[in-house]
Amino acid sequence: MTGLIPFSVGLVGLVLFIALRFFEEGRGARFFADPRASLDASVTRIWRALVLGGIPHSYRRDLFHMLRRVIHSSVVFLATFLRRVERMLSRAGHSLRPTRTERSHGRDPSAFLKTIAPDKKGNGENGMI
Repeated sequence: MTGLIPFSVGLVGLVLFIALRFFEEGRGARFFADPRASLDASVTRIWRALVLGGIPHSYRRDLFHMLRRVIHSSVVFLATFLRRVERMLSRAGHSLRPTRTERSHGRDPSAFLKTIAPDKKGNGENGMI
């Protein structure tokens, strides 16, 4: 049940994004075109400076080290979170299992079972050893 909310929010967000893209294509213009273009240019400029060396090596090294730590910490957090969710779901599934089965206490088996199961009292009868 807890996964239903993030899944629904993600699905709605994806559908809205696709609808926005089709709306912009049909209209022939983008929403907030100037701010989006300047933001795209800024990101491209920063990425080129990081990758091609426009920033001193020590800053790049520290930035990449920090990014690696952030990514590692987020992966560890997500793995721990998923482990807890899995444990919770496993316990819920285990509690839904029947604790004991219905047994025939001294009653004769059904006629159908008598036709398909051999007689177990006679060890050599019915071709059974």
